[in-house]
Amino acid sequence: MGQKQTGETINTNIGVNAAGEYVFTFIDPFDLLINLYNSSGVIVNAGSHNDKYNLLNASGLTLSGGKGNNIYNVGAAAAGLNDNILHGNTGQDFVTLTGGNANVDLTKGSTGIEAVIGNKGFQGQTVTISTAQLFSSTLTNGGTGRAFAAVIGETGHVNVLETGKFKFVGTVDAANHGFDASGAAITGGALTSLLNSVTKISSITGNLASIYAGSPTGAVPAGETQVSTKTSAYVFSDGAKSYTIWTDATVTPTDPKGNVLTDLFHPLAATPAAPLTYGAVAVFSKADQWAGANLYSDANGQPELRLIHGNTSGYSAINLRSGVTGATVHGDDGNNGENYFGLGGSGGNNHIFGSKVGNVFDLQASASLQDILTGGKGFDIVRASADGADVDLTANNAISGRASTSIDAVVGSGKLATIQTVELDVGKLQLTIDPSGDKKYSFAALLGSADDTLTLSGQGRWIEVDTFAPGAALPAHASALLNAADLDAEFANPSHKAVTSLTGHLFEQVDARGNALKYLTVYTDATINNLLTAPTAAAAAFAHADYVL
Repeated sequence: MGQKQTGETINTNIGVNAAGEYVFTFIDPFDLLINLYNSSGVIVNAGSHNDKYNLLNASGLTLSGGKGNNIYNVGAAAAGLNDNILHGNTGQDFVTLTGGNANVDLTKGSTGIEAVIGNKGFQGQTVTISTAQLFSSTLTNGGTGRAFAAVIGETGHVNVLETGKFKFVGTVDAANHGFDASGAAITGGALTSLLNSVTKISSITGNLASIYAGSPTGAVPAGETQVSTKTSAYVFSDGAKSYTIWTDATVTPTDPKGNVLTDLFHPLAATPAAPLTYGAVAVFSKADQWAGANLYSDANGQPELRLIHGNTSGYSAINLRSGVTGATVHGDDGNNGENYFGLGGSGGNNHIFGSKVGNVFDLQASASLQDILTGGKGFDIVRASADGADVDLTANNAISGRASTSIDAVVGSGKLATIQTVELDVGKLQLTIDPSGDKKYSFAALLGSADDTLTLSGQGRWIEVDTFAPGAALPAHASALLNAADLDAEFANPSHKAVTSLTGHLFEQVDARGNALKYLTVYTDATINNLLTAPTAAAAAFAHADYVL
């Protein structure tokens, strides 16, 4: 869902506004697909590219599209917008309907929507819009004219609330035949004046046609005629500017006093004198290229974000800001590489699940780990660059009270004089079994100097059996240093490399009789504070006796 570029490009920010509402802001270098499951009361802001929201069963959300072209899709099971408020942006923003009998009321706070598009297989869809909302439409004639389109079929209904001094003045069908407000045909100067008042929508007709016809590729299917022959222009004017509503449905206006007027004249299908050219259909042609996320509510009603890798080549990346707390975030499936999580602004007690191929959990400017981390099966690094930063991965963490699991390394600041401390519960590391049957843990702490401290704790009885210098041959049962290049990349100091700076420490866990159970290899340049319970003297002796009992 986006790409981390030198650690600076962040694709999603999670924050909390002054009202205590969660605000998800997507900063995307790719198109986003955002699925909303069981979500309510959340604010979601998209980035700068084309974005698609699947509203599903979400309710009461405020959704702001990116600066590209956006789709808000109302699912087949939904009766309408479900109290969701939609805000389009500077691109072309569409609401699409995938079921019948949907009622899309855009007058409940929604803005900047250029079109509502149904599906030729469904009937009875309704759209409600006010002329005031057309002021923010990006469909314009270059002057004061604005346009809106509702392609929902002849069984559909469009309710238009006339605001201010706006009133209906006439209709133009697909063949440029004109009709006045009463439905009478007009010609000559009256027709010319009406035609000049129509704001054209040629820039989106191809998209209207392809989406309505259900084309998955964005191309207009051969023989599709709904938009070209059945969509008419309904013109509303305040005397100075004219707004146009294009639709194939029945139109019912409501005057500024709230009086519902009679249905407007509905022209029959008409074939243009010259065949209509739809133009290139490219606005939403990336149907299989989305990168995105699913937004859920968990059993406690808290937001849970699950990243999707999409069909891009980018990593997934997310940034927690503005004191967000209590959120659950899942990395993507890792098909396009590691996940990046920026935790610098976290308010604590968020649970972050990494992808299966590797993750970077970056504390950024924060001086402490305040969240619960669950790594995947890949290589998982916590990066702590602040001076005095403390990375407590144990259940003694003062904020979360829970241990982080499957973390493979902690990397400090590349400034060697910066001091960091790390606390590790060795039993929460990833366990591997090598071909010889050895059960092994390994961990690396590249912190910069012996002034930094790594504290080891955990269940069981452990004894340090060997220490070996950087680059030395591995003692029996030790694990090799893994992913040194990744450690160096996060540490960012070319004079202090993992392979030449990290001393190896081999620990052995034994039972009461001194039998080896598991092995732990720690690579670090820091001073180790060993709180692991040592075996009894007899067990230690048994563990290294030259004979077998």
